[in-house]
Amino acid sequence: MMNSLNAPYMTRPGRPVGVLIITILQIIIGIGDIITGTVLLILALIVGGLGGMLALLLIDLVAIGLGIFSLTLAYGVWTGKRWAWPLSVIGAIIGIILGVLIIAVNLAEGSGILESLSSSPRENLLFQSSCMPSYSFA
Repeated sequence: MMNSLNAPYMTRPGRPVGVLIITILQIIIGIGDIITGTVLLILALIVGGLGGMLALLLIDLVAIGLGIFSLTLAYGVWTGKRWAWPLSVIGAIIGIILGVLIIAVNLAEGSGILESLSSSPRENLLFQSSCMPSYSFA
């Protein structure tokens, strides 16, 4: 028997709000991946054709595949399929690991964050003056 304290936390009898949130997030991620992959695929075909763009085409197709996978997970979570929960957890763990790797790669490539944290104001001034173009309008 459900008491009145639990009522606001249920979308309908037996389906918690967490399921609704996970489903909505999976749908947003899936649609975003499909749109991103499709747009980049179209741009790759327009700009570069098939020559030399094989890696970009592969990334685009993977993004579209991940979007379809996310929509499938959203369906599975919403309908209570037993396979959806472990696959969602695995996907979330992989997403976190990839996010950390992307941050690490960006920092290692010298995106400016490490340099600004480790250098003195004098070194920053020297770096900016040597790397920034100067314009004079005299």
